[in-house]
Amino acid sequence: MTTSPPTTHTPGIFYVASRISNPNLPASRFTTWYNTVHVPDIIKTSGIRSATRYTALSPETAPKTYLALYPCELEFLSSQEFLSDIPFASDLLRVPDENGVEGDGSSFKVADFDTRGFETLGEWSKEERKGGLRFDYSHYSHYSHYSHYSHYSHYSHYPTTLHHTYAKLTLSFPAGHSPYLATVLFDSTATSTERLAIECALHGLVPSRTRLYKLNFVWGREEKAPSGGAEEKKPAGYLALHDFSDEEFSRDAFATAQQAMKGAEVGGWELSFAAGEVE
Repeated sequence: MTTSPPTTHTPGIFYVASRISNPNLPASRFTTWYNTVHVPDIIKTSGIRSATRYTALSPETAPKTYLALYPCELEFLSSQEFLSDIPFASDLLRVPDENGVEGDGSSFKVADFDTRGFETLGEWSKEERKGGLRFDYSHYSHYSHYSHYSHYSHYSHYPTTLHHTYAKLTLSFPAGHSPYLATVLFDSTATSTERLAIECALHGLVPSRTRLYKLNFVWGREEKAPSGGAEEKKPAGYLALHDFSDEEFSRDAFATAQQAMKGAEVGGWELSFAAGEVE
């Protein structure tokens, strides 16, 4: 299923889940390409300033092994700059296919990608949750055109620098980058953001921050329905991102909460990489 990006200015997040599809490509080489080539190519554009990457807590059973998140204005993703100026091939990805034929280095030939754009509905902290959910949308109401991006006001409480050395793949995660993330992809008939917030909550876990999004577009998915038929599974309409510190997160508690969320796709992730401006 493929839908088109929006035509208005929409703050949101670019969601890219991936899994290596060519067994001849080592995971270490895919990671090197992603972190030292692909992400730098993306965040040097005018429309995306930061990126975070995660690895699934259970990579053997998760639908996708890796997740990359890019805050941005969704319209940038259909711009000529994004579609034409970012290379999607590299010599690092040149490996033989299943027939032994040397590949051309295209990332799309060695990995499967689940790519979606979500528009922002709101976010809240643990403290705000304790006091009752009250959503302030004022900081989402006006965003400059992506070519003039300088900051997102709702990230203004984060540090302004991120220390990163690409060559050695070493990283210092500042406050604001939590080590654990839970994603909840779900559908709902709720008519209020407050109700959506209740539906996406994970029983037994209290995140330091939750961000809530609504699906805006999907690109090139190949996920099939559980029955094994040819029809694609309809993508979920909403995404919740729950951030956890080391103290807040428990793998056992997460596994219990994951099993209790009927009808939703719940993923557990560990932060593996972050780069760019901390907004």
